[in-house]
Amino acid sequence: MQGIKAQAEIGECLAIVSKIKEGDFNSWFEGWRNMAQKIESITNDCHRKNHKVSAREAFNYSITEFKQY
Repeated sequence: MQGIKAQAEIGECLAIVSKIKEGDFNSWFEGWRNMAQKIESITNDCHRKNHKVSAREAFNYSITEFKQY
């Protein structure tokens, strides 16, 4: 899992922002939650496959995503 960072990538931010509806707080919440859950799924997959370094990096990354919402 090369390329996992400990901060949101610009492409992810733009994808989330494009789905936010003006004045709709829930759309902000749902966008960040969905991204966080996606990264969490990657983290769990890495852990199940015993890819320790990738799991660690994905875990750190998912923490950042969960902080957003």
